[in-house]
Amino acid sequence: MRYWYWKHHDDGNILPRRNYVEMDEYGYEIRKVVYYRNNEIEFADEAHESERTWLGVRPLPGLSVFSEMIETAVTVITKEQFEKVWEECN
Repeated sequence: MRYWYWKHHDDGNILPRRNYVEMDEYGYEIRKVVYYRNNEIEFADEAHESERTWLGVRPLPGLSVFSEMIETAVTVITKEQFEKVWEECN
């Protein structure tokens, strides 16, 4: 498994503020936690999705390619860091 975190720095209200993703070895999202600008927290996994937060249907590209695509830095985090965030939203 791989774990990534990224933060959007724009002033708009559309993009989530913080994103945490767990993916398999092929880049498919397994679990995701999203913090929105209005302080709402949403999550997605195999059993749960919402209107704004769902698992991607395609694998995420490599770290540097994805960072370039979303125009912000993506950080590799540990399983423990992801699990802490996951527990907070469940």
